[in-house]
Formats: sequence, structure tokens, C-alpha cells
Amino acid sequence: MVRRRFAAVALVTLAGLCAPAAAASAQDAVFNVEIKDRRADTEGRLDIVRVSLGPSHEEQMVGQVTMARRWAADDLRIEGRPPGTLCYKLYVRRVAGDEPPDFLVCATAPAAGEELAGTVLRNRSNGLPRALGAAVVRRLSNRTVELRFARSLIGSPARLSFVVEGVTFAKGCPLPQGCVDLSPEMRPARLRLG
Repeated sequence: MVRRRFAAVALVTLAGLCAPAAAASAQDAVFNVEIKDRRADTEGRLDIVRVSLGPSHEEQMVGQVTMARRWAADDLRIEGRPPGTLCYKLYVRRVAGDEPPDFLVCATAPAAGEELAGTVLRNRSNGLPRALGAAVVRRLSNRTVELRFARSLIGSPARLSFVVEGVTFAKGCPLPQGCVDLSPEMRPARLRLG
């Protein structure tokens, strides 16, 4: 009898320990979310394999994007082709899949050099996105980049959904859409911030 009761308690404890993993796989997280993505699911150089997003203690949001292989600013700027981008598409009020994102947090390559530029933009229904401020872009490795921006730029929402999109226009990538990789692929990740 005691052994059965112990076994039942052990199963409940294990179920409790597994619950956060189940929540993460459902892409519905509190305060921070990390998503792993399939390799070789794009023809472009930006093959996303991991993304994360969450708040930092300085009232900022911090996102990290890791590619399957090393990449450089030259992968975003191809002579004679449109510039490539790496963007967090943030949905605060709009519905992902039905509408464009409310905000974009993007890293782009300058005309020369390796230092990526970051911008936070707000999508407008009657025109091009409007720049709201800067995002700090930092290289963590030859595969991973970090984007950091003020949470107040997106209105300090209590919750949001997001998708990371990498777009490149290397030779062989079709115009006008380019080679695109999305993470997560099936539906946006959800993040509760308060």
C-alpha cells in the first residue's frame, strides 16, 4: 500500500516537472519563450534553427536568433538585388495570419561593413511602416544575433505573439518575395509579459 502511494506521488511529481516542457512545446510561455526550428527548410542563407524572446530587467525586450550555419552581413546585401532582413513580427492587437503585424523589429545590413543596424517599426494601415526607434543588434557568435529594444516602443503590452522572419535575395531566390524562413512555422509563439 505504501509503495503504491509513493508511486502515485512520484507520478504526480514527474507530471508537474514535465508541465513546463509541455507548455513550451505548445508555444505559450510566461515571460520568455524559446522555439527550435527545422534545419534545411529554406533555400536561403538565413536558415533559422532557434529563436527566443523575453523581457530583460532594464524594461527592454531581448530576442536571439540562431542560424543553422555561420552568416554575415554580406548574406543580407547582394549586389543588384533587394536588401535582405531579419525581423521579429510582433502582434499585439492584430491577428497573426489574418493581418500584418503591429510592429517589426528588424536587423539590416549597411552598405558596407559587418555591423548590423536595428530598427523598431510600427505598421500603418494606410502606408509604409513608420520607424519608432532603434534596436541594438549584437553578434553573440557567427551564427547567433541578439536584438534588444525598449519595451515602451511597442506600448508595454501585457501579452503578444511573434514570428521571426529571415529574407534573403541571393542568386536563385525568387523575386519579389526572396528566400524566406519563418520560425515558428505553423503558428506564432505567444508570450505573456504581465
